[in-house]
This record gives sequence, structure tokens and C-alpha cells, in this order.
Amino acid sequence: MVNLFYLYGIKDSDQEFHAKTLFYQGSYAACHSVIDSMNDPPFQMILFSARSLIASREPSAKALNLLAKYYSNPPSSEKDRERIAEEAESLTEEILDEENDGKDSMLRVTLAALLVLSDNLTMAIFLLRQGVQLHSLESVALLISIYLSPRLRRPDLARSLYRSAKSWADDAMLLQMAEAWIGASTGSAAASKDGREPGGYQSAFYVFDESSNSSNNDPSKLNLVALNGKAVTQLAMGHLEEAQANLEEALKSNPEDETTLANLIVLSAHLDSSSSEGLKSLEKLKSINSKHPLIEGLEKHESLFEEASSKFVASKV
Repeated sequence: MVNLFYLYGIKDSDQEFHAKTLFYQGSYAACHSVIDSMNDPPFQMILFSARSLIASREPSAKALNLLAKYYSNPPSSEKDRERIAEEAESLTEEILDEENDGKDSMLRVTLAALLVLSDNLTMAIFLLRQGVQLHSLESVALLISIYLSPRLRRPDLARSLYRSAKSWADDAMLLQMAEAWIGASTGSAAASKDGREPGGYQSAFYVFDESSNSSNNDPSKLNLVALNGKAVTQLAMGHLEEAQANLEEALKSNPEDETTLANLIVLSAHLDSSSSEGLKSLEKLKSINSKHPLIEGLEKHESLFEEASSKFVASKV
């Protein structure tokens, strides 16, 4: 059989050639194993690994495939959302097999993320609480973010979970990020039992700042999460110009990042300058994701305002 990669002058390493051969032969588990053993596999090999997992019908791969479908073609109706939720729920049966849900497994959190996107918070929280009992740090982080979300607004539960996880996760980076999320959302320290201990914004800023400095000025490693986190905490502390600088840096790295655009929209409402940039960011976010929570929230309040204003008639002077 002719190797087309060599025919066109594209040469692979021995490992890459071996991995592709295994994939073409249908030896998907072996292909994934070979790629997994590589120190720094190129992106093409990562794709072959993902295709191998999907082809072998691994539960975690099926969940990731479903999540990819959601983002590539977001559901436009309640019926579509319910269909995705049903598919995700059917995959939860695979979790009963402990082999598919080890401490580092992404199956549980991927399904929980899908259920959150499909508005099934009850099932998502149920799955994640089981993951917390297994000391899954991914489950802890996602559950904390759900507790802090506008749909629940339970920072007390987020702080309680953080303190509990701190006893076994120590100073894991993901737990540090969760600590910063709590501080940025509430303004109080994550370890505070009553939520009244100040310093949350400043502590969160330090975590985000340290994380952003890890890129070593390499543009390819720019940390958008950290830049947005710094901007949010700076805005909360009244440092508007610094917040704007971080968001502009993030936007240069990825002009279509939804979180950056949403934060720019919020920031523009606090700046003395023209709101044209804010409107520009708003239109761009709408074109990228018309179902973004900020967009839906604004549209809801616009509708409520129109409804209320229609009940009043301007008096004649």
C-alpha cells in the first residue's frame, strides 16, 4: 500500500507512521495508546487519538463528541435542548462502571456540563456531588462554578465545598482558580465561613495575575481566563483603565472570545468615554452567540421595559 504522506513529501516520525497505520487497520485502542505515549504529539496526532476514542465508542469520547456537536450547532429550540439532555442522561449509565469514572476521568464533568447547558441543573449537581465524593477536582471546580452562577447564587455552598476540598486537594491549581472565582464573585475570602471576611477581590487578582505571568510573554500561551479574571477584579476595585488594558490584550489574542466581549460590554457602561465600543462588542457577541447569557438577559430586560413603558402615555404640555 502506497503511503500518501511520503508520496507528497510529508514525512512522519516512526511513531506517527505507526499510529496512523494502526488507525487505518482499525486498531483504535492501540493507536490511542501509541499517541498517548508520545512526549509532545503534534496536533494531527491528537486528532487521530480523538478519532480513535470515538471509533472505539469509549463513553468519555461519546460525551465529548456530544459536547462538540452542541457547540458546533447550538440548539435553537427547547425541543433540541431536551434531545441533547436525553442523550447526555443516557450516557450517565456508563458512570456506574467505575473503570469509566476514575479520579481523572472527564466523563462525569463532560456530561454535567452538557446537562447544565441543557438546563438540567438537578441531574448535573447530582453527578458532580458523586464526583466530589470520589475526590474528583474537576467535579469540585464545576460544582463551585454552578453554585456561583446567576441561576443558583449560592456562594455559601461554594465556600463550604471549597473548604472541604482544601483538606485533600491542598494547593492544586484548579482549586486556586476556584478560590479566585469565589473571591471575584463575592468580594469576600473563599475560606470565610460567613462570607463577611474582606479581601476577596485582591486575593482573586493575585491568583489570576500569577496565572497570567506563567505564559512568559509567549503570545501562543496567553491565558485568556487569567486576563479576564484580572479585569473583573480590577473593575470591582475601581481600576477601570487597568481592566480595559487586560481585556484589550485578551481581545487581540482572540477577537471572538465570548467572555472577553461580554466583559468589555459591562466595562463600557462604567467608562466615561463613548459607548460606541460597547455597542460594537455587543453586536459582535450577538453575531457569535445570540444565546449568550448576557445577550438573553439584556433582551429580557428590554422586553420588560417596553412592556412597562407601553402602560404609560406621555402627557400633553
